[in-house]
Amino acid sequence: MIIEELGGDDGVLLCLGVRKGTEFGIDYYSYTVSDQFIGFQSIPRGFHYIFYGLSSDDALSAPRVSLYVEFNQHKQFTILSFNESTEMFDIVDESSITFSEEVEKYKQRQYTSRIAPYPNEHYPQWLKLSKFITKPVINALTPINKFIYSTLSVEEDKLIRDHQLKTDPDHKFSSKADNSGRAFYRKIPRKLKKKGVTPSELTKLNIDKSALLEQLLKDSKGDGDEEREEMLLGEFQYAFVCFLLGQCQDAFDQWKSICELMCNCDEAMDKRVGLFIRFVNVLNEQLLLIPNDFFSDDLSQNNFLTKTIHSLFLLSDDKDARIVSQVEKLKSDVNKKFDWDFEQDDEEDTPVIVMT
Repeated sequence: MIIEELGGDDGVLLCLGVRKGTEFGIDYYSYTVSDQFIGFQSIPRGFHYIFYGLSSDDALSAPRVSLYVEFNQHKQFTILSFNESTEMFDIVDESSITFSEEVEKYKQRQYTSRIAPYPNEHYPQWLKLSKFITKPVINALTPINKFIYSTLSVEEDKLIRDHQLKTDPDHKFSSKADNSGRAFYRKIPRKLKKKGVTPSELTKLNIDKSALLEQLLKDSKGDGDEEREEMLLGEFQYAFVCFLLGQCQDAFDQWKSICELMCNCDEAMDKRVGLFIRFVNVLNEQLLLIPNDFFSDDLSQNNFLTKTIHSLFLLSDDKDARIVSQVEKLKSDVNKKFDWDFEQDDEEDTPVIVMT
């Protein structure tokens, strides 16, 4: 029997040449697969996050690799093919004979026993994680070669490049991020440099990060304030997904920078009520999806997250009631999930973390 049409806008991801023992994931779920695994079907329309890690004793050949893929009525198939020389997957060109042949095999039901259904039970979680990850966000941040690598440092990035050159001597690299597998994250300034202000005024500007936020939004792509705000929220979500699921250190650093910026804005919280309502909601959804022990190694040192969230709690006390409501929900949820209790220390003005 031939499959004449896919249901609605459901997408299909075909993965050719998968090795046994590969960890392969889509959105918020991953599997350790056999060499019979051929991909996923019945994927809801929209953007999805694909990631994999090869099973290998050689750590250099097994970084976690990921990419964002869009499925819609015009693009129902994405095909990846394992490249033995680079030991990574390539995207099969839609105009190639291989692409046409594999689509036809799928329609002829040759892959029925080898393809997995999209894990719908995790779809609501993915929607929360990716609400602001839109096409403009993807286009602005994604490396030109589409793939994002979980290298942790410049040194490891060099090792990956050396490994690729060893297996493929003709491989060409750019000095830019296009081939390094690193996303094009914006630089989030930690301090504001402004001429013509007194030292005390500059100190005040750098305690309240509102001026930094305004400058970042001014320099953002987008037509109008709301679109620029949503680009920032989209980058916040994009980075979170890349560090939580893709294990990318640079993504964690970007997520942390945006989080610290947003949680230390006093004046902007009055001016941009809608942005902060959405930000607090996004942050809350993210923290609810993080494993309970994710920050356990840093708890004894009052990690950045506890300090940052505590700052948000303090600044939001006298703000718009809608922000206060969202912050109170965040406070309740993180207290329950991580067993944190925030108390004001009068001497040092820092949170005391009570482990219960």
